[in-house]
Amino acid sequence: MNDQQDIAKRIVTSVAYRIQTRIEFLFSTFRIFDANFGELKHLLETFRDAEPENPIWNIDRRYEIDAMGQEAMRRLHNLLASAKTLVDLVRVMVNSHYDGTTFHDEYLREIKTRFADDPLTQFVHGLRNYMLHYGLPLTSAEMEIKAGEAEGQLSITSRFVLNLNALAEWDGWNGPAKTFLDAQESDLDILPFTEQYHAKIQSYHAWIQARIAELHADDLRWLDEMRGKLGPRIT
Repeated sequence: MNDQQDIAKRIVTSVAYRIQTRIEFLFSTFRIFDANFGELKHLLETFRDAEPENPIWNIDRRYEIDAMGQEAMRRLHNLLASAKTLVDLVRVMVNSHYDGTTFHDEYLREIKTRFADDPLTQFVHGLRNYMLHYGLPLTSAEMEIKAGEAEGQLSITSRFVLNLNALAEWDGWNGPAKTFLDAQESDLDILPFTEQYHAKIQSYHAWIQARIAELHADDLRWLDEMRGKLGPRIT
C-alpha cells in the first residue's frame, strides 16, 4: 500500500469522515426541500404575474387555470412532505449521535422555539397531515384587477388560495395551527405562507449545520488536511 492509499484508507475509516457524511446528509435533505419550494414558487409567481392579454384569461381556456391549480397542489404536496421529512430525519440523526450531550439539549430548545410553539410551522405540518390523511384542500384562483398607470391600462394580480372554511372543518389541527388559521382574514394565499416557512427551514438548516461543524471543528480540520495530501485525486 502506497502513501496515498494509506491516507485514503485513514480518511474513509475516520470519525471525521463520518462527521462530514453527516453534514452532507443535512445538506441533501435541505436540497430536496429547497428544490420543491423553488418549483412551487416558480409556478405561483408565473400565475401571479400573468399579463392581462395572456390567453389563460380567455373564458374558453379556463381549463388551463384549472390545470395550473392542480399542478400547484402537486408541488405543494411535495413541499410539505419534504419539509416534514427534513425535520424528522434530522431529529433521528441528532438523537442517534448526540443523545445525552449538551448539544442535544440545545437542539431540543431550538426545536421548541423554532417549531413546536410556532403557529405557522404547526399549520404547515398539520396541512401535510391533512393532505396525506384527509384530502386535498379546496383551492381556487383569485384575480385582482386594478387600473394601471396609463389611461385604459389594467393591472392583474392572481393567486391560488386555500379555502379557510374547508380547512377549519378538519379536526386534526393542534392549538398553534388553529391560532394561525384564526388569524387569517381571508382565504389563504399559498405563496406568502410557503415563502415564510421556507425562510424558517432555511434558517434552521443553517443553524444546525453550522453548530455541527463547530462541534467537530478539529476533526473537520484534520479531514481537510488529509484530503489536501491526496491532491487532485480526491473529489
